Amino acid sequence: MRVAVIDERGELAGAGFDLGPMTEVLQGVPKAKGMVMALRTLSPQVMIIDELGEPAEVKELLGAAGAGVPFIASCHAATMSELARRPQFAELYNAGVLELVVLLKDLRVSKICNVRGENLEIDRGHLTGTVLYGSGGL
Repeated sequence: MRVAVIDERGELAGAGFDLGPMTEVLQGVPKAKGMVMALRTLSPQVMIIDELGEPAEVKELLGAAGAGVPFIASCHAATMSELARRPQFAELYNAGVLELVVLLKDLRVSKICNVRGENLEIDRGHLTGTVLYGSGGL
């Protein structure tokens, strides 16, 4: 699977992690610009984006989802109610591109739920960031 990692500040790939032979990392590039570059040049089958913050990042992520590219992204929030108040999440939720939310506490999965906050029973392994998963295609 071809994976594009948009790692603006080197937090995902910069620590020397081996992300696999089919992974391209765009590091040191603003996330919104990196997503456009990845879509145009790398033909990713999935995109991984760290910490959504700026409206332009959400706009480009929606463009990627509209082009059929699933994504994994992070957004800081400790609870579903806190996450629901974040404009980044609200925009992705309202667009209908989110499928799964993983809430973490002390670097361990504390809750896995659908975007409506309903619990899902999934193997609760160790993760290192809050995760939003969205399917490609609007």
